[in-house]
Amino acid sequence: MFRLDKYRAVSLVYFFVNSLFLPFGLLYTMLLTPFFYFWNVKQGSYRIITYFVLFLLPYFCIHVALGANLFYYVRSSVMLFATVVFGFTVYNFVKTKKIQNYFPLIIKVNFILFLIALALFFTPWAEYLWTIRNLTLEIKDFQRLELFTYEPSYYSFLLAPIAIYYILKLALYSSTYSKAFTYGIAIFLPLLFSFSLGVLSALFLAFVGLFLINIKSLYPKKKFFYSINSIVILTVFALLILLIVYPQNPLYARIEDMIEGKDLSAKGRTYYAMYLAGQIASEKSIWFGVGLGQVKVVGAEIIRKFYNYHVSDLASIRIPNTIAETFAMFGIVGLATRLGLQFFLFFKTKVYNNYYRTTVFLFVFIYQFTGSFFTNIVELVMWVIAFTPCCFLFDRKRFSSQKQLQDSSS
Repeated sequence: MFRLDKYRAVSLVYFFVNSLFLPFGLLYTMLLTPFFYFWNVKQGSYRIITYFVLFLLPYFCIHVALGANLFYYVRSSVMLFATVVFGFTVYNFVKTKKIQNYFPLIIKVNFILFLIALALFFTPWAEYLWTIRNLTLEIKDFQRLELFTYEPSYYSFLLAPIAIYYILKLALYSSTYSKAFTYGIAIFLPLLFSFSLGVLSALFLAFVGLFLINIKSLYPKKKFFYSINSIVILTVFALLILLIVYPQNPLYARIEDMIEGKDLSAKGRTYYAMYLAGQIASEKSIWFGVGLGQVKVVGAEIIRKFYNYHVSDLASIRIPNTIAETFAMFGIVGLATRLGLQFFLFFKTKVYNNYYRTTVFLFVFIYQFTGSFFTNIVELVMWVIAFTPCCFLFDRKRFSSQKQLQDSSS
């Protein structure tokens, strides 16, 4: 049994009901900002407002001089501040708690909701837990798991750090193989039903990157080598069976559309996003961008013409890519600052000394080029995990010996 303390309660809110019954864009973690702020002060983080103002003030002055709409600028600044406060909250939590101890509860609750979603799959109530949209030009009304989140990609993005943990547990440790395998299956089935190819691809590339970066230390580990080979072989076998039994399946249809250039979703999150960001930033300053909250103000007409949107679609217009959105709002200077800070913190906090933190870093670094958005707390949580010492089970120093390691309690 789990004791539902305040940390587990906040975790459940964060993972499962953060946006439930709230207007689009508003989260319960935002409404709890005053509580989080004073909690952070008690933890010793006194300068949150100071850091926030020092970062934003130069850009604010530049953007106001460029004619920014103050209403949208202030509103977005408030949302950004709430995001930053939550980021400090997660930082103070991660550095003092064993975050992996909270994963089993999340997995169990998520799997129960997943089973409920499966039970509703063929009913009129499916729309409450599944998103139903056209997947390709041929495949209509395709259902993807999202539970109580904004969209399937956001849902799968939430689960990625937990999935990474148990993949590494399976690959590097053997004494708890059965338990890790059970949790791994329980977290991966919902991920597959979310059908977020962006998240799944980023996860795959992150593990490839982890192996290449640490090839000297990981390659000799028979457990890791056999686990990775088993996963690859099983994946290839499953894909071949799928091709033979169900050649017109949604996965291959989506991949075929991407190869033929018909998948507007993939283009919209990558190439088109960067192109539009450049066009929007150029309206004010290619070097400093248009400012917080100004993409819809300055870029609405640009995006509408590019996609041939109707005026009624303007409320949903955004740039679906964090890197592109940063470029549009803060220009070349802001984008360079963002990427430079990521690399600086990678080496400053020695992310490379821990396999888990390295994989999380690689995953979120890759994914920011294909999805997410600037004030996405899920992305910020992953950056905090990557830059904060945690999950010491995966420290590189534990694997310095060639001897088979015995698992320790996590």
